Amino acid sequence: FFFASPLSGLNGMRTAGPPALWAAARLLLWFAVAVGNEVAVRPCVVPSGSPDAVRIMCFGDSITQGGPESSAYRRMLFHILRDNGHDCTFVGSQNTSIKNAPTLHDDFDAWHEGHSGTRTQWFVKNYPVTAVFSQCQPDIVLLHLGTNDIILGEHPATIAQNLREVLRRVHEANPAMVILLSKLVPNYGAEGMTKRTKWLNKALFNATVNANAELARRLDCAPEPFPGCERAVRVGRTVRKEAAVVLASAGDGIAQEQMFEDGIHPTDAGNLMMACNWYYYLRKILPTPETVPGGPWDLRNRSSPCSLFYRRPRTPAPLFPPKKPHHRRPRPTAASPGPGSGAAGAMAEGPEGAGASAAAA
Repeated sequence: FFFASPLSGLNGMRTAGPPALWAAARLLLWFAVAVGNEVAVRPCVVPSGSPDAVRIMCFGDSITQGGPESSAYRRMLFHILRDNGHDCTFVGSQNTSIKNAPTLHDDFDAWHEGHSGTRTQWFVKNYPVTAVFSQCQPDIVLLHLGTNDIILGEHPATIAQNLREVLRRVHEANPAMVILLSKLVPNYGAEGMTKRTKWLNKALFNATVNANAELARRLDCAPEPFPGCERAVRVGRTVRKEAAVVLASAGDGIAQEQMFEDGIHPTDAGNLMMACNWYYYLRKILPTPETVPGGPWDLRNRSSPCSLFYRRPRTPAPLFPPKKPHHRRPRPTAASPGPGSGAAGAMAEGPEGAGASAAAA
């Protein structure tokens, strides 16, 4: 797998000391900078099709881009959308994998905006976010970004702050769009990454609230039209969501055995979970299909890869565990002795009941 070489030092970090941790971090930093500088901003490509097809941009790092033998979750998600009747197309400035490796399959819109090895700060300082998104004019953005920051020890608050700036610039390109900001997939790469990932995912809740307080969807071209305004507003009105930013969880249900040995990148099974998770949120906001052509990914088909996923109960975990209610046991009275009084009560309640009886005596 292509991540084995630059990340090979991370596999031994579970038992390694701080020197090994920093050595692996410096190695990954070199990899991130080297790959990041190689990425050239290309003209955005919008595949031919219906002019009012909903344009979706997959935006992020290597978890979005995929490896030489994988298209990450993108190909699976594309076929889920098509087989369930959604008129969508994927847009972006590149259709290759890491190091410009060609995509293995040509049966889907491979265009995306996933840049392997990049951090949130790179998108803020070096990447012309607004210019690229103004060309592509996506209607929905699937944003999963911040894994490389976690690996390099960036503070979750700083990552969340960078993501808020990225959200602002993305929204500036098309104020009518909806951005699905995903929590990070589980990270089992090295000791401490899981905890920092959880901290960041909690911080993303506040980042979403603050972003929606600052950004609002514009579903009209007055008073100042933006590039591609007429089409963006026309399609934007069919997207059923008032908020500009929606917090999603694309990594929900991914277990450690569904990750590669580096503990960072999902296998095909993990990418399937991501595709099903993304569709869980997309189907709530996309226009209702007029007809469903069907196919192997049709959710009406019980053998569909996502059908079992949608039949299982999905109870989203609260941000903070709820406190258990405290029920105070009524004190026994002489008129109606409680269960803890007497010899029988002591046997029923155990040592606590016996102590209570002794204290009462």
